[in-house]
Amino acid sequence: MRFADARWGGVLRATKAAVKAIRVSLAAELGPRKIRVNAVAPESLNEDQKRQIIDQLDAGS
Repeated sequence: MRFADARWGGVLRATKAAVKAIRVSLAAELGPRKIRVNAVAPESLNEDQKRQIIDQLDAGS
């Protein structure tokens, strides 16, 4: 595991879990009305993108 992954990996896992929980909840609520629910979960970024975002977060921007 790289430094950037260890530092912000929890954020990625938490947002993926949140998106899944909302999707499951909405599907259970809206399914009986024949409304289908889909979602796109956040995915890991390549190393350059991660480093750029982490640098911006560290700089407070």
